[in-house]
Amino acid sequence: MFTPLKLIEMNYDDIQAYQAFSQREYAQGMLDQGEYPDYETAVRAARNEITYYYGHVVPGESHFAYHIINAANGEKVGILAFSILLRRDSKIPFIFVDYISIFPGHRRLGYARFAMQWLESWAREHTFPLIDLNVMQHKKGAVKLYQDLGYVIFQERALGLSKVPGRFDMRLELLSEDDV
Repeated sequence: MFTPLKLIEMNYDDIQAYQAFSQREYAQGMLDQGEYPDYETAVRAARNEITYYYGHVVPGESHFAYHIINAANGEKVGILAFSILLRRDSKIPFIFVDYISIFPGHRRLGYARFAMQWLESWAREHTFPLIDLNVMQHKKGAVKLYQDLGYVIFQERALGLSKVPGRFDMRLELLSEDDV
């Protein structure tokens, strides 16, 4: 049975904790993917990437972070973070999923699907034409979820020290550029 969920925007202290948590989880994923030779190197790379990313916002761009909450008992079951970004070749803003994580013990219960559907509704309500994300190829459950929600792979790439593609860039088109 699906538990009702809600999303609550994070405050400053929550965001600081989220960044520390996401750096560790991202580093472990990069290590598991074979992008870095050891955990310490992966942590440094994750910290540098995340610090740079959130520290370089251009006019028209912004970041959002939410707790995914079990509405029945108030328990935090995950995190959803996304950004409004601008492409270099276009001034049309789009949504990029920075991070989604459902905490252990709450996975495979439909919470990630709920959060992604919430984001899609939010993006449509604000007339964003597309949602982009990237996912590590070894996270087969996540890849399948995104494909089931209509996302398509538009690029494979390698990151870190790896020369072998280990990431999928995926996209969900909500509006054509003519509709924007």
